[in-house]
Amino acid sequence: MKKMREEFVMYKNEQGEWSLIQNKDKTLSEVKLAVKKPNHTQQRDANFQYSKFVNEYMRAGIMPQQKMMQVIKEKGIWDDEKDAQEREYFKQINDIRNKLKRGGIKQSEAKKLAKEGIELNFKLINLSSQKNAMLNDSAETLAQNNKFNYLVGECTVYSYR
Repeated sequence: MKKMREEFVMYKNEQGEWSLIQNKDKTLSEVKLAVKKPNHTQQRDANFQYSKFVNEYMRAGIMPQQKMMQVIKEKGIWDDEKDAQEREYFKQINDIRNKLKRGGIKQSEAKKLAKEGIELNFKLINLSSQKNAMLNDSAETLAQNNKFNYLVGECTVYSYR
């Protein structure tokens, strides 16, 4: 696995191109970057990284999501009532999206539905945040972060435009 050990700053210019200012020997140079879509080999290697890190994290004592969810329920942080409420919010949000996509409603009704959808989404985020905060430290989530970092390293290339 490639590891970038140099410090850098990225920014996006007015044309939407990404640039990197890289610190080498206390001099700064500007480099244009692009992100390419991962090929089959890179995807396979990233999946291998994911599997490897899930196993490493679990050997280190970090719980998998399923076990962590069980602990969250045992401690009363999450329960079946919150599960049902979360599913209901998802259903309501999807119903609103579908109504808006279909169209054929007055603009005032669409505006009202959009506001309702935003409010429901906010409620869903607030409800789910406790559970998600705990699940973010699961073996699978940490391994997914490693997979993402691997793909970023593999797919970020110099842009010669």
